[in-house]
Amino acid sequence: MTRPLVYGASWIWSSVNRVVRSATQLGLAPRSALSAKVISVGNLQAGGTGKTPLVAQIAGEAHDRGLTVCILIRGYGGQWEQHGGLIFPGDFVSTTQCGDEAALLHHLCPFAFLAVGKDRVAQFHKLSRRVERPIDIVVLDDGFQNFKIKKDIEIVTLTSARWGERVFRDFPQALKRAQVLVWTKGDRQPDGWEEFEGANPPKWRVRTCYTLSPPKNKDQKFQLICGVADGKSVKTLAVSAGYKIQNHLELQDHYSYKLPEVQEWLRDASRVGLRILLTGKDWVKWKELGIQESEVDVIEPKIQITSGQKEWREVLWSGL
Repeated sequence: MTRPLVYGASWIWSSVNRVVRSATQLGLAPRSALSAKVISVGNLQAGGTGKTPLVAQIAGEAHDRGLTVCILIRGYGGQWEQHGGLIFPGDFVSTTQCGDEAALLHHLCPFAFLAVGKDRVAQFHKLSRRVERPIDIVVLDDGFQNFKIKKDIEIVTLTSARWGERVFRDFPQALKRAQVLVWTKGDRQPDGWEEFEGANPPKWRVRTCYTLSPPKNKDQKFQLICGVADGKSVKTLAVSAGYKIQNHLELQDHYSYKLPEVQEWLRDASRVGLRILLTGKDWVKWKELGIQESEVDVIEPKIQITSGQKEWREVLWSGL
């Protein structure tokens, strides 16, 4: 997409969200309060900010504190996006049903309940009726532009990408509605980062980095295949962890894999002594095609908080 198109798409999308947000604040659009503490994780730019690992991190921290966790997720690309569906711990799920991100979160957070669907309020109430114990924490995935749910904590993930470099869904001024900024990627300070300093009421800024376990065989060479929003960052992280990437096939986000092409990629890589390297988001789809875990290597980044750890614990977990 050319820069003028990126600007145009960002301006239209952000303007619509500004109007809807203003209507909500004026009480013109109703919001629902859920019977649990709601932690929203969202972003300004459209994809590629590392929301999913952060959602998994928050869910894990809640579980470690003995809390019952529900993740509310739209389920983009799955059948349940429109009709809704529930995932319980121990359930088998299909990405065709729930979407790749929901399937990945089920894999990363096997202890959590997932309520999937566009109408996340309805799905939460449906889940609550079926779960025998109260839900303590709701992690609202991709929640910054969700105006139908009242939130206790609004977290926004940011990268170094500037307006015009990526498509944005909100103007930077919208950050004043957040309580926590999490800088996830890049060396250049994100837009809006400075405005949080000295804010009243106090707001928190957290810096993170992603880490990967090193390859089991440091001499092995790989072909990286990924259908995610920011494949270049995946490659950079893999290389920094010691993976020798010879080829990189960068596909569109939420790419729908077909078995014949996957088998061809495996054969072609094997002929030249390469192993296929996948992200977790891609692996959940390859696994459903019948590919064995022994045939590929899978990487899934973990978040490490490099500054703001004390503030992070205080704002999320004080009083729980």
